[in-house]
Amino acid sequence: MVSFNFDDWLIGFSTLAILLFGYGLGFYFFYKSRKMKETLLTMLSLSMISVSFAWLPVVLDFFLVIITNSSNTLLVYIYLTWIQLPFTVFFSQYVAAELLLPSKKIYIIYFLELIGILFLISLFLDPINSVNSFGYPLASFYHKISLKINLITGIFGIILIVFVFIFSGIGYLYKSLISKNSIRNNFRFLGLGMIFISLCGFLDNIANGTILVLIRLGAIIGLFLTYRGLKPKIRKKQVSFEENMKILSYFLRKPKSADILGEIEYYQKLLKRPITLFMSFYPDDLKLYKISELIQKLKDFPEINKKIYLTHEMDGDIFEFTQNAIDKFDIMLLFCSKEALSSAEVKSQWISAFENDKIIIPICIKLDFIPESLRKNEKLIYDLYDFNKNILNLRYLILKSIFLK
Repeated sequence: MVSFNFDDWLIGFSTLAILLFGYGLGFYFFYKSRKMKETLLTMLSLSMISVSFAWLPVVLDFFLVIITNSSNTLLVYIYLTWIQLPFTVFFSQYVAAELLLPSKKIYIIYFLELIGILFLISLFLDPINSVNSFGYPLASFYHKISLKINLITGIFGIILIVFVFIFSGIGYLYKSLISKNSIRNNFRFLGLGMIFISLCGFLDNIANGTILVLIRLGAIIGLFLTYRGLKPKIRKKQVSFEENMKILSYFLRKPKSADILGEIEYYQKLLKRPITLFMSFYPDDLKLYKISELIQKLKDFPEINKKIYLTHEMDGDIFEFTQNAIDKFDIMLLFCSKEALSSAEVKSQWISAFENDKIIIPICIKLDFIPESLRKNEKLIYDLYDFNKNILNLRYLILKSIFLK
């Protein structure tokens, strides 16, 4: 008869929860990534599946003891617990290297492969002395099998865990600070997820007892945050969830200016209907920004609706604007100048659009002319000497913004 105490049941079922959550999330993203043929999503999904293997031995031993009233050999659980570590780190850091330091990716991969191989060699050469086992025979099943961090195997393992914490955890958070508003939260969630997973992995290695429940709950939070980092923000169901996932994966890579035309073609293929624009500007800025010419150029592009709403069509009536126009356009192009900043009409229009969660793209000559609330938005710095450059960059921003806010 199994004689589990409360701590045994708590540790057993909490570990089962993280195992199911990790596998479920990992296989879900693996299925989606293979369907979309997205390599980065595939690699990250494999890292989720792999990291969940760390808790598989605990769950297996928990149920084995329930069924047979005896535990398995320690050697089996050592291999099941720790063989996954270099593979988990490789998969997750391959993605991080691609997104954070693509030019140095090959060196990062070589370094991780070297440390991973040394870790596995040292583990296979002396598995029993490389770990501490907690639980059985002191309790009824293995609560965990941790590395001895004062031995060579443990040192290599800690190097891998710390690398994940610093490179992808801190790295993604830094990337979120310098990224555009559209993907800032994605990098922030990815960074927090990696920090939680690596930190909880380290704490799981040194802690014991029921505190393991809280640590493994933290690992679940880490997996969930990683999921949030990969989860696209669907805008009005213009495209399917799978297409949004593909777009998000595409956006996470930093676009090169030389590829703007190619990216415009990419977004055009995903667009379901033309984009309707509203142009808000101060009348004296018509010549400064060549707004009439800009309108004619934009109407020539297939992704732009021929009907473009303009400031003067609203007759200064903000109630009419809010009631009749706010739902008719997708993006507001806000032409910013010193005069526009102090214009009650322009101000009321962009504030109304802002409060209704509309996409607003500020267009300015100086950043100081952009309203404070909109300075984190995707913006166009208008070049007074290169009209065609302005058109190209504006098309890119319009198409990009319509998919990710």
